[in-house]
Amino acid sequence: MSPSTGATRPEISVVIPTFNRAELLRKAIDSVLAQQGVALEVVVSDNASSDHTPAVMADYANDPRVLCHRNQRNLGMVGNWRLAIFELARADWFVLMSDDDHFTDPTYLSRAAAAIRQHRP
Repeated sequence: MSPSTGATRPEISVVIPTFNRAELLRKAIDSVLAQQGVALEVVVSDNASSDHTPAVMADYANDPRVLCHRNQRNLGMVGNWRLAIFELARADWFVLMSDDDHFTDPTYLSRAAAAIRQHRP
């Protein structure tokens, strides 16, 4: 259980680092939220975008599956990835997803989680 929300800890964190791609970000987030059969979280880490990325992220503020973080300054690509993966993501497993990507199969993550569970030592 998460101490702040009482929610079950996610099995997979989908990490979406972003910078100035507000027009693409919504499709990426929505494709993750459409995934079925797996406890997940979406971690969006905005690298101090100057476009309307914060407004897009605000649309997900009430969804407990989505964690949106905005850096006060640009950390560079690798710095943003490291922050999102190692400090923000809560699951034992993560998928790094580009902000211009999206899932087309709503069972992709549940199948990936099943494969992980099956082959975990």
